[in-house]
Amino acid sequence: MGLVEQSVSIYDLSEGGCFVNSPVEMTPSRRFDLKVDLPNAGWIVVTAEPVYARSGGFAVRFIALSDETRARLENSLRQLRQRSA
Repeated sequence: MGLVEQSVSIYDLSEGGCFVNSPVEMTPSRRFDLKVDLPNAGWIVVTAEPVYARSGGFAVRFIALSDETRARLENSLRQLRQRSA
C-alpha cells in the first residue's frame, strides 16, 4: 500500500502519545509516522501505534522516539504547561 498524507488535528498531546482527530480509521497495532508541529520547536516525526478508536478519531502511543525527538517534545510540553499555569 502506498503512503497517504492526511492533515489531522491532535489533542491531549503528552510525552507518550496523543489523540488524533481524523476521519481515517486506523487498525490497532498498525504503526505509522506522524508529523507534529510543536509550538516553538518546529516539526518532529514520531512513529505512532493506535491503541483504541472512538467516534472522530483514535488514540496513539509514541514508540521508539530518538533522544533528540523526545527532548524537543518534552521541552515544548514543559513550555506549554508553564504558560498555562
